Amino acid sequence: MAFECQRNSYKCEFDSKVLSCKISDNKPGLYRIVFDDTILFPEGGGQPEDLGCLNDSISVLHVEREGDVAVHYTKVPLEEGEHVHMRVNWERRWDHMQQHSGQHLITAVIERKTGYKTISWCLGVGLDNKCFIELDSNKMSLQQLQDAEEECNKLIIQSRAVNVRIIERDSEEFNLVRSRGLPSGSVGPIRVVDMQGVDVNMCCGTHVSNLSHLQCIKLLHMEQKGTSSTLVHFVVGGRVCHQLGRMHANERSLSKLLSCGPEEYGRQIEKISKNQRADAKQNKIYLREIAELTVKNHLSSPCAVESYFVLHRDDADHEFMSVICNMLLPHKILILLTGGGRKGQGIFLLSGKDDKLVSELGPQISAMLEGKGGGRGSRYQGKVQKIELYKVAFEFVKNHLCTQ
Repeated sequence: MAFECQRNSYKCEFDSKVLSCKISDNKPGLYRIVFDDTILFPEGGGQPEDLGCLNDSISVLHVEREGDVAVHYTKVPLEEGEHVHMRVNWERRWDHMQQHSGQHLITAVIERKTGYKTISWCLGVGLDNKCFIELDSNKMSLQQLQDAEEECNKLIIQSRAVNVRIIERDSEEFNLVRSRGLPSGSVGPIRVVDMQGVDVNMCCGTHVSNLSHLQCIKLLHMEQKGTSSTLVHFVVGGRVCHQLGRMHANERSLSKLLSCGPEEYGRQIEKISKNQRADAKQNKIYLREIAELTVKNHLSSPCAVESYFVLHRDDADHEFMSVICNMLLPHKILILLTGGGRKGQGIFLLSGKDDKLVSELGPQISAMLEGKGGGRGSRYQGKVQKIELYKVAFEFVKNHLCTQ
C-alpha cells in the first residue's frame, strides 16, 4: 500500500524512497511523484489532502489518490530510487484531524438520538472556515441540536479512546460497521475508526487517538437544504478558540463604533437605519429643490447658452437628472448631465428634442466615459466607469453643436 503510514495519524516525519517521478500531464509545471510509502494524506473521504515538505526544502503542493496509490506534486523533480525525508504541515493536519473526528462524533450522536443519518459533509479548509454535515431530514429542532452538542461534549470529557483498525471485507464485523458505501476502485482490507462505545465507521482519513483531543464542539446553526435535508454547521477544537477570539474582537470593535454593549446592538442598529432612511428621504427632497432652482437660475441668466446645457454633481441621481430634463426639454436644447464621484463609477443622461442627435451622440459619450448605455427617443442614459472624464464629454457636446 502506497500510504501505509496513514494508519498512524500522529506520524509527522518519515523517510521514504522515490518510486517514480515524471512531468504531470494535467498539472502544468508540476512533477508527479510516487513514493514507496508516505505520511501525506491524499485528498479523500471529505478530508482535504495534507501539505508538507521533502528534505526540508521542497514543498508538496498537492496529494491525490489513484486507486491505492498516493500521488504527490512538487515543482522540483526527484531521482528515482532517491531517499527523502518527509515532514507534514502539522498545524494543518491537526486541524483536519480535529474537524474530521468531530464530524464522526457529531454524526454518531445525532443518529443515535434522533435517527437522522448524515448523507454528506464538508470540511472547510482553514481556521476561519466552518464545517457542516448534511442530514437526511429537515425535521431537526433547535432543542435536538442543543442536546446533541451537550452529549458530544460529555463524551469528550470522558476521554473515550479512538482506535484505527483494519478489517477484512468478508469478516462478520464488516457488516456491522457504519458506512455510506465504499468508494469506486476500493480494493483490499477496510480501515475503520472505532470511537470507544460511540461509533465504528469506515474511513480513510486522519483522526485523533482520544476524544479529549477534540477539546470541545460547537454546533453553530442549522440550514434547511431543499425539502428533505438539513445542514448542521459546526467547529471543533482549535477552530472554536480561533472563532471565539475573532468574534470577541469584532464585538469590541462594534461596541466602540455603536457606543453600546452587545445587548444593545439590535436597538442601536435599528435606530441608525431609521435615521438613514429619514436622511435619504430628506436628501431626495433637497436634490429635487436644487434641480428646480438650477433650471430656473439657468433660464433667467442673461448668459445662458441657448443650444445646450451641461451639469455635473457628485450626488446627482436619476431623479435629479429627470427633473432637470423635464423642465428644460420644452426649450429645445441638448442636455448632458453626469453624476458620481470624482473618480470611478457614475451615471449620465443625454436628452433633447432632436431624437436623431441624441441617438447619434449617446453611444459616443458612453464610450468616452467607458460605460454602457441605451435609450430611445429623446433620452439616452447609462452607467460609466470613468466619470472623472465628464469634462471631456461636455467639451464634445459643445464642439459638436458649434460646428453644426
